[in-house]
Amino acid sequence: MRKFAVAGVLGLLAVMLAGCMALFNRPPVASFTWSPAEPYAAQDVTFDATASYDPDQNEITEYLWDFGDGTKASGSIVHHTYQDNGTYSVTLTVMDRCGKKDSLTKKISVLNPSPEIECIDIYDYNGRYEAGDTLRFCVEALDPASLGIKSIAQVEWIFGDGSAPQYGTCVEHCYCQGCRYYTVKVTVTDDDGAAKSFERVIFIHCKDGCPKAVIQIAPSEVHKDDTVILNGRNSYDRDRCCVPCPDCPRDCSLDPACNGRYYCNGTDRIVSWRWEIFPPKGGSIVRWGARIEFTPTQTGSYLIQLSVKDDENNWDTTVKQIEVLP
Repeated sequence: MRKFAVAGVLGLLAVMLAGCMALFNRPPVASFTWSPAEPYAAQDVTFDATASYDPDQNEITEYLWDFGDGTKASGSIVHHTYQDNGTYSVTLTVMDRCGKKDSLTKKISVLNPSPEIECIDIYDYNGRYEAGDTLRFCVEALDPASLGIKSIAQVEWIFGDGSAPQYGTCVEHCYCQGCRYYTVKVTVTDDDGAAKSFERVIFIHCKDGCPKAVIQIAPSEVHKDDTVILNGRNSYDRDRCCVPCPDCPRDCSLDPACNGRYYCNGTDRIVSWRWEIFPPKGGSIVRWGARIEFTPTQTGSYLIQLSVKDDENNWDTTVKQIEVLP
């Protein structure tokens, strides 16, 4: 009977030592890492606690996370996104099947991402960018970390013509000098000081105007059967390269010449010359080209008409009369 009692006590002690009621059961050890090592706000962060272990080979049954921003989660591998940059205390608590616990706290630094500029929109109420026009500039930008906390704090525009910067998501600006390229730069800054810039090159045309037809005739004295040269190359497009802006009346010449020429490096120009020659008797002769020749076969008064068209489909017509001698 005594032997049975001793055996029972030893068996109970073995069970206690082997099970969760053992006096020497040790708690688990918490361990974790995260990726990426230096995350940005609004970026997905993976937290991994699979390196946690129990020295008594007990199963870890619970992984509890506190991310330091008021958010909690459970699981050996979890994902979390911080809405704002800063330094957060991340605490992992692990528990084995016997109820023993261990906690580990680490500091994670969350970086501030730069704003993102999606596009710049430029609106011209007259259909194309011209000197003297009021243009409207708008930018579409966002802060990747603006999940209800952060926002774009400042938008700065530099127009490349020496004018003062302007501020705002949408602004208006006028270029008084046409016939040239300008670099428009917009810089977007969030409320943590991170900035992103974007540049766009635009061409400002001369202010569109009607062309001016000019006829030159040689020789000055014309006889029947002579070769007559009709020259319209001095016709020009009366586009103005400098136009005072309504909000900034800078000193500006209204001379139609642009860089010493009547058109802007081939972008604003005469594109068509149409001649119609009316003899004293009979119908008319139609020719095309900047410079043409014809031979009068009649004596008397000839009417010479020239119509020129610019690259904006504007026309101008002028006439001259010549007297053909015998």
